[in-house]
Amino acid sequence: MLTAAWIGGALAVLNALPVSALTSDRQQPIQLEADRAELDEAHGVSVYTGNVVVIQGTMRLSGDKVTVYTVDGTPQRMVTQGNPAKFRQRPDGKSDDVIATARELEHLIEQDLLKLRGDALVVQAGDRFRGDRMEYNIATDKLDARTDQGSDTRVMITLQPRNQASGGTDN
Repeated sequence: MLTAAWIGGALAVLNALPVSALTSDRQQPIQLEADRAELDEAHGVSVYTGNVVVIQGTMRLSGDKVTVYTVDGTPQRMVTQGNPAKFRQRPDGKSDDVIATARELEHLIEQDLLKLRGDALVVQAGDRFRGDRMEYNIATDKLDARTDQGSDTRVMITLQPRNQASGGTDN
């Protein structure tokens, strides 16, 4: 049974999560839905399972399981697992969301880094990047895609033509 103190602790952890994208996202309330939630304040770990959805502003994270790791009450990383786990967010200065899917998404919060493992895909403005593993720096908009050793798959990239009349830099 969930107690008011437990729910308050879970919300405190979630409210402290910084997100990178639209700067205004940080001032938005966080909405969380899950079939189950467990919070271990002594070890700085909270685990949400069963159709988990986390929304804050333009950021939407969903998966079968989301684990939040904190140090001194400050979230350091979130690990989302699913089939697939999904991440969506609108970066500052962009008109299109960044969409990322993988079997596992690890968000290193302070580094603004998203690590994707297993059938990784990142899409923005129609551009598609696919590989076994990816690292996407949200703040600098840099992506590193690779395949696992021994894999017979290759990194696949699809780039859309840019509209030269509009400057073609909105990606």
